[in-house]
Amino acid sequence: MLGATIALVIITLFLISNVGVDFSFDGESMTMELAAKALGLTIKIPLDSKKKRVKRPKPEPKKPTDETPAPKKEKEKPDWDFIFMIIENGIEALKRVRRSLAIDLLILHFKAATPDAARTALLYGRVNAILGALFPIIDSGLNVREREIETSVDFTAEKSTVYLRVVVVFQIWELLYIGGGFAMALLKYKFGVR
Repeated sequence: MLGATIALVIITLFLISNVGVDFSFDGESMTMELAAKALGLTIKIPLDSKKKRVKRPKPEPKKPTDETPAPKKEKEKPDWDFIFMIIENGIEALKRVRRSLAIDLLILHFKAATPDAARTALLYGRVNAILGALFPIIDSGLNVREREIETSVDFTAEKSTVYLRVVVVFQIWELLYIGGGFAMALLKYKFGVR
């Protein structure tokens, strides 16, 4: 009986322990830091992707032959019903835990730039339209405590720049709850489970 009580206490403490994710992307490199806090102990795990990319040599073009070419395989089209169903169930799961699941910090800086001024203006408008449509959806499912969204345009630069940083703190039970919602949606869709 004592062993079962101790196990229950340990499982409960594990499920209510806080886990934080600090993710940043600056257009070229991505960094992520995971931090877990339980019983006053904090464990931080940095995950960097600043490895240099090795450029692969381009394959030589194939020489034409007298044989008839093999028929090209058609790409499979995405199953949009499945994708929308997964998104819908994810948003519903987020709404259920909305009070406790929050984004502590959301920073997005985007500077639109292309070699052509007209294309730069169109890109700037598209990005603002996407952000205008995306953030009400995010606000309906999550509590964003602090945000800094900035878009700008640079007609002299050749390439657009983006900086994104997201800091999220959640409890392990919330992650299991959201994952369970996704798993149930997948089972309903694939196997017809009710």
